[in-house]
Amino acid sequence: MLSTPLQSILDRNRLTRPNYVDWLRNLKVVLTQQRLLYVILKSKPACPKEDAAKALHETYDKWVDDDTQAKCYIIASMDNELQKHYENIATSFEILSGLKDLYGETSRTMRYKISSKLFRMKMKESQNVSDHVGEMIHLIQSLKNLDFAMAHELQVDLVLSSLPRSYGGFVSNFQLNKVECTLAQLLQNLVVHQQNVVDQDKKKDDVVVVAASSFKRKGKTQPKKKKKKVPKTTNTSPSFVRPKASTQLKGAVKQGCFQYGMEGHFKRNCPIFLKSLEKGKGAASASGSGK
Repeated sequence: MLSTPLQSILDRNRLTRPNYVDWLRNLKVVLTQQRLLYVILKSKPACPKEDAAKALHETYDKWVDDDTQAKCYIIASMDNELQKHYENIATSFEILSGLKDLYGETSRTMRYKISSKLFRMKMKESQNVSDHVGEMIHLIQSLKNLDFAMAHELQVDLVLSSLPRSYGGFVSNFQLNKVECTLAQLLQNLVVHQQNVVDQDKKKDDVVVVAASSFKRKGKTQPKKKKKKVPKTTNTSPSFVRPKASTQLKGAVKQGCFQYGMEGHFKRNCPIFLKSLEKGKGAASASGSGK
């Protein structure tokens, strides 16, 4: 019976109790494609009276045929234990009502977990906005599959409120201009905004690197050459060099006294020269007193 590729989804995803939510979603897809979804949404209509209009009888008969086909899809997509339990139930609506009573608590638990995660999501500054918003859209769709649909405005507000501070300009512009868009379009705009911010930051970094490199080239100085020390002299004439005291003494010893030519002392230390000076002073004092 489940021959088409779409119908084979139920073969690959049979109901095994814990997967009730996923199974029900796949079942609705197949019944929608077969135009049978309406029979599981409402209970069986009342059988028209014999004298009722022909159109009412045709509508009722069609509902019975469609419900029988939908019931076959449901029973065929269950595991063997569940098939034994539900094969004798009259309508597909009653089968799904019983399954919901048994496994609906599981879907309620899942709804709580999904909504808790969704409302607490916060994007980090370094995180990829596509991954973050994409996960939020997936969680919103999961809640919708659990028959918990949120208003579109609330969905958009959840996404915007989960963005970091660096997206403050985007959020303000979005709210001031009262932008109307789907979640997919909002995601696309956020991806473009993040890429623009990354490009601007990259240009700033390039400018800083260029400025730093040019500063290094300008600030680089050549090593100073060491100056040779030149001995200080009182006479700037290059031909004059003051002799040292020891050199003068040695020269005096070798050359001798300038007065008498005797070696060993200068003229000022010559004993003969000094005595002559004393005699000269004495003669001068005597002549002065005689006058």
